[in-house]
Amino acid sequence: MSFTQFERLKEVERYVREGKSYIETAQRLGMKEDTIRRYMTEIKNVYKDHNEERPKILLFDTETQTMQVRVWGLYLQKIEIHKVIKDWHLISWAAKWLFEPNVMSDVQTPWEARKRDDKRICKSLWKLFDEADIVIAHNAKRFDVRKCNARWIANKMLPPSPVRILDTLTEAQKIAGFSSHKLDYLAQRYCNDGKTPTDFGLWVGCEHGEQESLDKMVHYNRHDVELLEDVYMLIRPYIKGHPNLGLYDNTDVPLCPTCGGERITDIKKDYYTNVSRFSMFRCKCGAYGRRRKNKLTGTDKMKDMTVSVAR
Repeated sequence: MSFTQFERLKEVERYVREGKSYIETAQRLGMKEDTIRRYMTEIKNVYKDHNEERPKILLFDTETQTMQVRVWGLYLQKIEIHKVIKDWHLISWAAKWLFEPNVMSDVQTPWEARKRDDKRICKSLWKLFDEADIVIAHNAKRFDVRKCNARWIANKMLPPSPVRILDTLTEAQKIAGFSSHKLDYLAQRYCNDGKTPTDFGLWVGCEHGEQESLDKMVHYNRHDVELLEDVYMLIRPYIKGHPNLGLYDNTDVPLCPTCGGERITDIKKDYYTNVSRFSMFRCKCGAYGRRRKNKLTGTDKMKDMTVSVAR
């Protein structure tokens, strides 16, 4: 059954409104209790019956196969081009639309894995990128998106339509000094779940086209996307420069740029630049924002404003 983001949240809300506990709702829908709590917060803050126009936010993760190369040692080897026997490729991908229950995925067939042919799964992931407004991944900018681009180019495919990229690894590193910024650590420490255990033998099995290994790989891949959603929601209020979700709604009501919600409250503290001052607000989602109108416009203060010398 296909759900829109809005319908999924309303389904969670219906179970809770019927008097079911968060634990019962989580068991019924196959979700974690912490996730139900975050979804209910989102319902209260953002989603209204008249506010269903939402950006398409895609969370995704990819798994790649290793390279085969010829070397004479194990330490500090310089791998020249002619020493590459077989290059890397995509084994699988997994993705989900934010708040939707269905985790989508695609994985190589045994024949494709042995032949290192990833064109089919590259095409299926391309279609999701082309549909999305915003894509989210852990290490998206330095790994996943660049790897996708490399394989689309290798398979003679044109680029998908432009998207905004939000990298949860980069954002986590900017906002907090966690002991580790790995997805597994953040999910275990703060979301009460962790990655599915694997070892290098899984990649070897996929390379040989073993169906059991390919099935395990895509299961591992799909679980990572579920963890990604939880980590994204955990750090979202702290993210500076989050894509402005208020742009995607046609309402004239001021919206939170971080979550797109209406429940924003002005605070006494102003936001200052070198030459301007703006009113600030806080959203129920926890994020702060500012108004666009400069409070000094048209005042004598603005006319007499001085600034420091740039250099």
